[in-house]
Amino acid sequence: MMDSQQSEQKRVNTTAALGMLVIIASLYLAINYYPLPTPSEPTPSARLVHAFRYMSFSLLPLIFGIQNVANLRFNDMKNLGFDPTKQKVTREFQVAERFVVNTLEQTFLHVVIQLSLATMLPADWLGVTPTFVVIFVIGRILYFYGYMDEKRPTNRAFGFVLTFLGNIVSLAMSIGLLVWNGPNFEL
Repeated sequence: MMDSQQSEQKRVNTTAALGMLVIIASLYLAINYYPLPTPSEPTPSARLVHAFRYMSFSLLPLIFGIQNVANLRFNDMKNLGFDPTKQKVTREFQVAERFVVNTLEQTFLHVVIQLSLATMLPADWLGVTPTFVVIFVIGRILYFYGYMDEKRPTNRAFGFVLTFLGNIVSLAMSIGLLVWNGPNFEL
């Protein structure tokens, strides 16, 4: 019989596989069936501007997380508002803080990788940038709400997978295109 930890690990692994399928399917659809607007002349600067414009959406989960921490502090001035180093914090506050830290880490990776990828993608594939942004934002939202579930915090796995594996797939594409096309691609 499978113990509780093995059961949760199996669930997380299944979730990771599902997340990877969602990422691959989303990219396939974005490239082949739903071409999104791209720069008319994909110069390096136009590619970066294109990517930067979508990156503003990637900041929304971080803004939400910071606002959530601020609201929790404001609503509990006695314990959190005046001295955030007090040990008397709620689980909800700890989760909110951890969400902000993890989201900051993931957002940094996401933005840097997307900007790098935008300079390497073939012109007709530039629509993958907004696709990765949507995957990222949805992933962060699912991560937050899964994390807030006290009974089953592993529910955050799908959101984490969308975010982290989305970053890994983007990085792999960027490095692969760099190796394939060389560092002077379209310069």
